[in-house]
Amino acid sequence: MKQKIVLTAILICTFCVQGYSQELPKNIRERLEYLKTNIRLKLDSCRTNISTGYLHPGFLSGNGNVTTGAMTHYEGIAYYAQYNLNWKMVYDDEMIARMIQLLNNEYRQDELDTLVNREMAWYTHSWFEQDAMRIMQVDTSKVFLQIQDSLNQHRDREIHPGLYQDFDVFQYLGLDTTAHFHFLIDSLKVAQREEKINYYLTNYVYLPIMDIVRQCGFIKDERLIEPLINLYNKLKENNIGDEKNYRSLIAQAKWSLFMMRVEPYYSEVLNTLLYSLDEIRAMDFVGPVYALAEILNNQDSFRELSKYMFSNAPTGVSSEFGFQGNAYLNAFEYIKRFIENDDLQKMITAENFNIHIEENRQRVYDWMQANYGKYEIRRIW
Repeated sequence: MKQKIVLTAILICTFCVQGYSQELPKNIRERLEYLKTNIRLKLDSCRTNISTGYLHPGFLSGNGNVTTGAMTHYEGIAYYAQYNLNWKMVYDDEMIARMIQLLNNEYRQDELDTLVNREMAWYTHSWFEQDAMRIMQVDTSKVFLQIQDSLNQHRDREIHPGLYQDFDVFQYLGLDTTAHFHFLIDSLKVAQREEKINYYLTNYVYLPIMDIVRQCGFIKDERLIEPLINLYNKLKENNIGDEKNYRSLIAQAKWSLFMMRVEPYYSEVLNTLLYSLDEIRAMDFVGPVYALAEILNNQDSFRELSKYMFSNAPTGVSSEFGFQGNAYLNAFEYIKRFIENDDLQKMITAENFNIHIEENRQRVYDWMQANYGKYEIRRIW
């Protein structure tokens, strides 16, 4: 086991160095190895041991015990961006194949057996006995009573002075229901097991599939596109989108395809993010502006983001505090963190600059319009 871990670490380091012609710092190599080992384990056991967090946020936030010290999310982005990292350095072919299997709702035999055996364990033997008794009564009681009535009606009173009871009828017919009873119990167990197997093979279990779909958008591996589209179409065609969980899953699948720049999903989602200045000014609530900065992260998206300099609408909802956030503040923070042009940074970091003053917001907007196509955008891996 120890040799396998060492070999894995060597392969990861070799891939990083050969693929990117750079020597990665020891703390990043260790972080890649940590991510790869843990995500592989979670992918392998995600159905039998539900666990979320395949894209470990600690890589960007920079936990002090595994990187260079405590960093904020955006300090982490700045630190890691200089090494030209991407998620394909973590997900190898075997892990991508496992993700495709999950997206296709295919099961390894061992995990399907585990899930079904757990379900079957909830059913006690007495449950099947009771069900078997009910079925036997429905199937045999009418015929049995007819035979009993016929025997009693035509019985020879000298030979059988008393009425025929249940036991007498069984004895007369030469029937032993014990074997049939146990056969019926076994049949019920087999049918119940087949029902459970069919459930898993025809239904997407919301967790962990939601996490798998979400991470596709970050990994951006072309091999994941077709399975993701098939899943999206299957959920839509089966009209199960009315269920809350599946509505969320359908939306996430489309969002991941958007993140992977797959048409027509990319254009459809993009159109929901693009608004005129007048529309933005009139908004009572602003949606996910982070998508323009952190997902699209290009010249067009940051120009669109600058429009929100003119919106004071909330950007989030809290069950405790209600509507919160502020669109122009969010937009400004993204521009400040991601657009690195010196003249812009000098302007917005000047001691007398106050973003709450409308004139300053106009200055930021004007700069963004005038320098479109020349933004020096901080890279997100």
